[in-house]
Amino acid sequence: LGVRCDNHIYEGAGHGFFNYRPKKSTSKKGDSKIAESNQTNSGKTDLKENNSESPSKSPDYFAETIRESELFLLSLGMLEGDWTTSGFWTTEKGNPVGEGWEFVDGEVRLVQPNHGGNILSPELPSNFELSFEWMIEPKTNSGLKYRVQKFGNRWLGPEYQIMDEPAERSTLKSTAAIYGLESSSKDKKVHPVGEWNRARITAIGNQLEHDLNGERVASTLISGPDWALKLANSKFGEYPGFAEPNGPSRIMLTDHGGRARFRNFQFVVRPADAAPTRIESGEEVDAKANEE
Repeated sequence: LGVRCDNHIYEGAGHGFFNYRPKKSTSKKGDSKIAESNQTNSGKTDLKENNSESPSKSPDYFAETIRESELFLLSLGMLEGDWTTSGFWTTEKGNPVGEGWEFVDGEVRLVQPNHGGNILSPELPSNFELSFEWMIEPKTNSGLKYRVQKFGNRWLGPEYQIMDEPAERSTLKSTAAIYGLESSSKDKKVHPVGEWNRARITAIGNQLEHDLNGERVASTLISGPDWALKLANSKFGEYPGFAEPNGPSRIMLTDHGGRARFRNFQFVVRPADAAPTRIESGEEVDAKANEE
């Protein structure tokens, strides 16, 4: 890619793509130092290996590096095209996406409601910030699920709810709510049906946050007694580990009825202990974008 971790995408996370070491080593005590990095006069770095086994010779190293590098490339939209191509998504059974969804003009479109089915991304890191834009038609019920994992034969995860309803409505099923778990605010700014709205999801460690058109409208911690009560009162209480960052997970676009369009996906991996990005209040999709 011609880039390094200076981009802060994996900074401090200890990912194998940059610094994986086998968990177990058969090398003798005193031989654990694998390489010494010496700076030459030319400014280049020379690596001098000791007699101990280099991680590059370990099968685990190759397997872990491939897995981590694929997650890295996927998070940048640089593997299998990007999020707005059909090759990025599959059905819940792992099959190619059918005709109910279209991928045109840099958009993902549900054009045959109740016939397209839910679609899943490849595995992605579970600590991230995801922004995207969405537009719906009248009477649409849609949403984007994240940290999606398979529980038995069901793919489940928290959902950024998208509904055609009055903007002031505030329930566990309202637009931008964390579906079934946390209501969105009553004073949220929702652009009318047929116009683009901008969403942001922050899922870092135990913190989940939903933004709508530049304003925070729902948030929750997925730990402690309050979360335990919310979970117990929802339909997700019977699924241990729901919403938790337990390894790689997926993104889902739902087909719950009504036409929906998505575009401008931006997925940024974050360390589990990172502070969520704070965007300026009032940031909205500009009028020109809504005219497109």
